[in-house]
Amino acid sequence: MHNTIDARIVFGFRGETHSPTATIDLDQLMESGDESPDLHRLLARLNQIDTYSYLYEVMEATPIEFSTPRGLAIECLSDGHFDLQKFIQLWQQQPEFAALHKIAKEHLAIDDLAQHPNIHAALRAAFDAGKQAND
Repeated sequence: MHNTIDARIVFGFRGETHSPTATIDLDQLMESGDESPDLHRLLARLNQIDTYSYLYEVMEATPIEFSTPRGLAIECLSDGHFDLQKFIQLWQQQPEFAALHKIAKEHLAIDDLAQHPNIHAALRAAFDAGKQAND
């Protein structure tokens, strides 16, 4: 599943309206290894805005508007606000979720584990217990 989100900032600087936009590849962002990515800086870089300029300072003070989430980003967008920390957590848990979905399909004939939250919670608890026992 490919995880992306559209980002946009609209702000005024020296009598001009600026609206840098980009579709952010969240998988690529996570694979870069940055534990706390700065989305303002990324948006500036993608729109050729110098991060040492006054234009960037004004841009940085303006909230980013998010839309069109895809993949895990869908669960992290609410009223135009993107919860980056929630996305990071979900992204890091993807291998675990894949294992749970495989178990549910093979042993319980469940194709969509999201439709069975109690079973998902039980599998997750068993997975966590097994992980703790190995640590």
